[in-house]
Amino acid sequence: MKRVCFLVVFLVLFSVSLVVIAGNDSLKLIHAGIIKSMIIEPADADEFEKLAVSELKEHFEKIAGVQIEILTATSTRLEAKMGEVMAQGFVPIVVGNIGLNDDLKNEILKIGDDPASFALLADGFSIIIAGLSSEGTLFGTYELLEQIGCRWFIPGEIGTVIPKLDTVEIKYQKTIQTPSFKGRLHSSSNAQWLRSSGVNFWRKRVRMGGPHFPSAHGIPINRKLFDEHPEYFALINGERSTRQNCVSNPEVLRLTIEAVKEYFRKNPNEPWYGMGPNDGSGFCECENCKALDSGEWDYFSNEPSVTDRYIWFFNQVIAGIEDEFPDKKIAFYNYHTYTRVPLLNKPNPKIVPAFAPITLCRVHGMGNEICPEQIYHETIIKQWGQILPELYDRGYWFNLADPGFPFSQVHRMREEIPRAKELGIVGWRVETINHWGSETPSLYIAAKLMWDHRADVDALLADFYEKFFGPAAVPMGNYLELMDTALGNSDHHTGCSFDMPYFYPQELRDSARRLLEEAAKLAGDDIYMTRVNIYRETFAYLESFISMLENNFNFDFVAAKKDLEQIDALREKIKIKVVF
Repeated sequence: MKRVCFLVVFLVLFSVSLVVIAGNDSLKLIHAGIIKSMIIEPADADEFEKLAVSELKEHFEKIAGVQIEILTATSTRLEAKMGEVMAQGFVPIVVGNIGLNDDLKNEILKIGDDPASFALLADGFSIIIAGLSSEGTLFGTYELLEQIGCRWFIPGEIGTVIPKLDTVEIKYQKTIQTPSFKGRLHSSSNAQWLRSSGVNFWRKRVRMGGPHFPSAHGIPINRKLFDEHPEYFALINGERSTRQNCVSNPEVLRLTIEAVKEYFRKNPNEPWYGMGPNDGSGFCECENCKALDSGEWDYFSNEPSVTDRYIWFFNQVIAGIEDEFPDKKIAFYNYHTYTRVPLLNKPNPKIVPAFAPITLCRVHGMGNEICPEQIYHETIIKQWGQILPELYDRGYWFNLADPGFPFSQVHRMREEIPRAKELGIVGWRVETINHWGSETPSLYIAAKLMWDHRADVDALLADFYEKFFGPAAVPMGNYLELMDTALGNSDHHTGCSFDMPYFYPQELRDSARRLLEEAAKLAGDDIYMTRVNIYRETFAYLESFISMLENNFNFDFVAAKKDLEQIDALREKIKIKVVF
């Protein structure tokens, strides 16, 4: 079966995506409320391919109230099955590996070999959605749904936008996409939040995925060994403590090598093992451990740098496992007082750091000249990039001190993610929280930039304002940009709660309140009002906190207590609405 030729070609050469589009011609998948298409899935469809088909079916039903038929085929029977569908007057939508022939696979590989890459083809006869992996196929499905107008701004129904249409059409195109970063994940200390179906669905829908950087706190030495072998653990002020390990002890090294080998024997497909110091301080002060240090002072953690002792230790572990596992890597957090580059020990290229700058400002992003801490952060990444080939980011995209206040990170995302790409970061596993009222649309914009670091942020924001807020789009867009600019341009830093009156002074808050009131008048009594109210209540939370601070400083403790009670009530109200 021949496919029609494309008449007009638009080629984007310097992007993560290759797009070829033919004029304004399009395929009608639904016409006047009548289904005009069928889905063909692989007979042996796996979990991701089945999810892709399910998502198409579910969204078509919600868009137009129609049921789409699902057929199966093998790769050898695909053309015949497509012919049968077309003979009945339907457009076949081929989903999955059966549509990935060698020619199409080679076209994708010219753009990138990431397993999440996909092709979305539409001509006068059919649509094919095929990825280098089945996960890529799923992402191609979401590309098609986004072209129709579907959006998933935050988890759950409140963040989902599905247009109501009686006709659905897709332009003729050849769209090939590969992600800018191979690892694209938000992380959280809230395991229940991560396991929730709403969040997991959302992460897939905004194309998160790829390698999951492992946890890297701790060395695999059981603390139960302390009574029998206290010498395996840190010497602090002349006494042994389980706070950290004595990494210069040969037995600690031997036991670690054996534990890592055993892990890879049980998990042969894992590329790395995560290890490092336990979270916090308490490093060994024995003479042998101190002899491994460079003597450099880490002035952000206000302690001696211990990077060199751990790079030495990781080098020994890699050397110890190479006879059995020559390709495996050690992943560690570039964190706390082991942030600075080693001066004495050249790291093995199979060591992979993930930058976790917990001691640095989280208000601003790399590239923001107003922030000396982020200039330092960028310098550190550059230095590590000169000595190691693979770098990850394990940063913090929220206000650590008191989650819940308005804390837009859009200014940071648009600076930091493209800059990270230039510096050689290949993946993200960033710590976030489930307080969507203070973060939206930051995490959505971050997901889009992790997929395509050259995405047009202004266009994404305009689309978000229109689809998320409807008739209240203009005042809500102005409100969010006012608050985002206030943070991005502020010469105040870290992420502490006591900076809030400086980020958001009275005059700015007055303007913000007026915009929210205008939005409430325009939103109407429906989903748009519910969304606007998330921001109104988050803003009220901010105002109550600032009022409490002011009353406390003025020794009006009765008024401060009333403010605190209001804060507690608002926290519970916000939690109900925005936690999924």
